[in-house]
Amino acid sequence: MTRMHSSLLVVALLLSACDAVTPEPSAETAVITVSTGSFFGSSSTQIYADGTLISTNASAGKPPVRVVQHAAPGTYAKAAAVLAAKGAATRRAIKPHAQQCLDYGLDQVTASPPVAGFDLASSACPDEAMAALMSHVLATLSQP
Repeated sequence: MTRMHSSLLVVALLLSACDAVTPEPSAETAVITVSTGSFFGSSSTQIYADGTLISTNASAGKPPVRVVQHAAPGTYAKAAAVLAAKGAATRRAIKPHAQQCLDYGLDQVTASPPVAGFDLASSACPDEAMAALMSHVLATLSQP
């Protein structure tokens, strides 16, 4: 293979890799976010209505790792259906705590714009209802 052929092959490979990059969604795109964080690290999963999925994980002292990819078709609709069915009830079921659990962090599920009236549920202490909602929304990522 000549040097020119090698260069063309490299350019072709780079261009094909560029085509595979998932673009960032616009600021107006509806999004459901599941996040958890503490002093030791955090994770966030954003499910966009346009099919974009952004996962961000950070550990204390290390730069965050951010992955942008396409979700399976219908993932946002499935996650929105979970929030419509369970979001408001979860928000009501989260138990108030006398004080914040300082060593815990924050668990949160948000919808922007709101889904069936649900926009936010959060807990700064371990809470079974909050954990269940987070699990149900994240389970939509693995459903066919």
